[in-house]
Amino acid sequence: MEVRESNGELKLTAKRKSSFTLSWNNRDNINITFNIHVPTNVATTIMTTSGDVQLYDLKGNQTFTGTSGDIVAERIVGDIKIVTTSGDARLSNTLGSAFSFDAASGDLNIEKGLYNSIKSSTASGDVSLDEVSGNIDVSSASGDMRIKSNEGSLTTKSASGDQNIEIRSPKNFIRSSASSGDVRITVPASIGADVNIGGSSVSMSSRDKFSGNFSKDKSAEGKWNGGGLPINIKTGSGDINLNWN
Repeated sequence: MEVRESNGELKLTAKRKSSFTLSWNNRDNINITFNIHVPTNVATTIMTTSGDVQLYDLKGNQTFTGTSGDIVAERIVGDIKIVTTSGDARLSNTLGSAFSFDAASGDLNIEKGLYNSIKSSTASGDVSLDEVSGNIDVSSASGDMRIKSNEGSLTTKSASGDQNIEIRSPKNFIRSSASSGDVRITVPASIGADVNIGGSSVSMSSRDKFSGNFSKDKSAEGKWNGGGLPINIKTGSGDINLNWN
């Protein structure tokens, strides 16, 4: 084990010794925990294989790289970047310029997050964003998405996962696509929108302010409230429900 400070940087390393005479196996493993108390204004770079990481009350950019370890981050001011294979990430009360999450099967859960951009890419992990603000870009192969956004633009893409989305103050555009998953999007009825949606089944909660073509409950193209924000939703075999709230 090595704990070293140099030029204002704290470096902690725990490595298994290499040996030509000993054969290490899982029975030889031990668990090592670092409890680190630092000033609030600290940036971190953490790399781990299977260890979990918890970050609290920090101001600075945080970077995490791991294989199967989970990460918890609460009350963080600064950019956050997470790259993991199967580790889950749970964040609450965070804000910064950019957040990114890249995982194979890890789940992402953010509660009360404020960023300029929020980007997540997973293969089979689920994504849950609750009370977030920022321009959102989420892609998943088979994971489900549940997104509740206060403000920002939206881009989502999935293969077989379902999408359940609510945006209270959409900006710039809404773009969603799915191969076989269902898409349900709720937006304010007070906005103006250019609607272009198509799937195996298409429905809108109201057509009172909609002018355009509604073709056999398979597609809808036209304007809501005279037009404005682009809303583009496409699915292969999934259902689409556009709810004006």
